[in-house]
Amino acid sequence: MIVVTIDSHVRVPPQWAYSPSTASTVLSAVAGAVAALTGFVVTVTVLVVQMATGTFSARYMRLWYRDPVLKGAWARQHDCLVVMRHSVGEFLETGDLLFEVHGDPGETAAAERALRGFVAMGLERTIEQDPAFALRVMVDVANKALSPAVNDPTTAVQVLDYLGDSLRVIGEADLSVSLKSAAERPAAPVG
Repeated sequence: MIVVTIDSHVRVPPQWAYSPSTASTVLSAVAGAVAALTGFVVTVTVLVVQMATGTFSARYMRLWYRDPVLKGAWARQHDCLVVMRHSVGEFLETGDLLFEVHGDPGETAAAERALRGFVAMGLERTIEQDPAFALRVMVDVANKALSPAVNDPTTAVQVLDYLGDSLRVIGEADLSVSLKSAAERPAAPVG
C-alpha cells in the first residue's frame, strides 16, 4: 500500500521510463559483466599463485633430526662449531644458507653432504616433526571457529581445553635431564 502511494507521487522524467523488456536487457548486461569480471579476477589470481609457487619453490625445513650425539660427534670429529641458520618448521627459500661451519671441516663438498644428511626438507610442516606447528594449528582452528562466518564457540572452547592440557604437559616436563655440564656436553650444533 505504501509503495503504491509513493509510486503514484513520484514523477520520473520520460527519459527514465523503460519498458519491461528494456529493463530485463539492462539487467542481463549488468549480470553478464559481473560474471565476466569475476572470471577474469579468478583467472588472474590462479595465474599469480602458479607463478609464485614456481618462483619461490616453497620448502619447509621439516626436521633437524637424528640423535644430537651424531651431530655433536660430527662437529667434534671435524673440530668445528656448526650453527643452524633456521629452526625446524621455518620456510626456506631457494639458496638459503642452512648452516654456518666455524673451523676447518676438511673437504667442503663432503662436509656439505654430511650436514645436509641431518636435515629433511618438505613442502609442508608436519606435526610429528614440529610440535610448535601443532599448537599453531590448534590456535588457527580456534580463531576460525570464532570468526563471524563459522560462529562455533563450542569448538573454540574445546580447542582451548586441548591447548591448556598441551601447555600443562609441556610445563610439567622435566627439562633438567637434557642439561649437562659444559665438560660432559659434546660440541653440538647451535640451533
